[in-house]
Amino acid sequence: MLQYSQFDECIDFLTTPIEQFWNTGPNRKALLGSAEVIIENYIKFFTKELEAAILSKTTPDQKADLIRLYVSRLMKSINHRSVKNLQADSNAIIPYSNEMPPFFIRIGNALVVNNSEDPSDDLRYLRGCNILYHLIFDELQKCCRIFRIPFLELCEELNFDIETINVEYSIKNGRKEISPEIENSREVNIQPKIKVPSDLNIKRELQQIMISENQFWRGLPMDFVVNHFSVFTSKKSRNENVFLTNEQFISFLKRGFLKDPTQPVQTINCSSREKGMIIKTFYQFYDVAVGQYACPHTKVYFINLFTDCFNNWDPSTVKDFFRPGKVNKQL
Repeated sequence: MLQYSQFDECIDFLTTPIEQFWNTGPNRKALLGSAEVIIENYIKFFTKELEAAILSKTTPDQKADLIRLYVSRLMKSINHRSVKNLQADSNAIIPYSNEMPPFFIRIGNALVVNNSEDPSDDLRYLRGCNILYHLIFDELQKCCRIFRIPFLELCEELNFDIETINVEYSIKNGRKEISPEIENSREVNIQPKIKVPSDLNIKRELQQIMISENQFWRGLPMDFVVNHFSVFTSKKSRNENVFLTNEQFISFLKRGFLKDPTQPVQTINCSSREKGMIIKTFYQFYDVAVGQYACPHTKVYFINLFTDCFNNWDPSTVKDFFRPGKVNKQL
């Protein structure tokens, strides 16, 4: 058992059959509320415990083992909805059998006692458990990013199906709130954003790039590179399209930093008014690489990196903007 009571309480909610909570279970009021209520009562404290637990470990292996423990315990959850089972009938009556008495009904993948004074509370409780489950995984991934723990890799070692959760935080900061599909779902018929296989492959490829050796300069971690430039795939240009698609982003990383000559030169989707802001993103990268990672390369190497990977830039223009204070706004 972990010594952090908040996580233990969450695990109790997620792993105890709902029918056992009716007479003897803990206070469920917070789980009957919105995602904000659940965050305030559980996730906020869980995050503090998680960070303290990771900081108490002195080696990368110890930190990884801690995340394995959290994930392995969450794998035992029975009161949540997987994103692979979005279309389950939330009101189907279970036929009578010797193993399954008629006063049980099925709510998604869970069994619910149908003899309470207010049956809707059971539905809301399961919905709250589902939100709690997915929020905990979001927090685990965010902490893994901060402490450079390979979350997806650990999940694969545990044979945990990562297609059942949102893994956006394992690649970039992305959302800062729970998805509207989860928050606004009726009862427990949760419908998070569907992850298509190609998206999952992209995330895995980015994960592999993040642990690769940087051929531009070996002293610069690739996870820093990916995190810095991922803004191009999350922010949109004036035409409401992202500056780089995920496929373009991966190609840029391979061409510029892994020195893969087979990768094509890309075109950044931007207007002329946005070019200065994009150059500033590269200048900030140069500034951190030299200032914090002691990269020995001069500006010209970083400018060449930019112009060698993208074809819609005048090198002289890049050089003119490649200095502090030239552009006030940034992506």
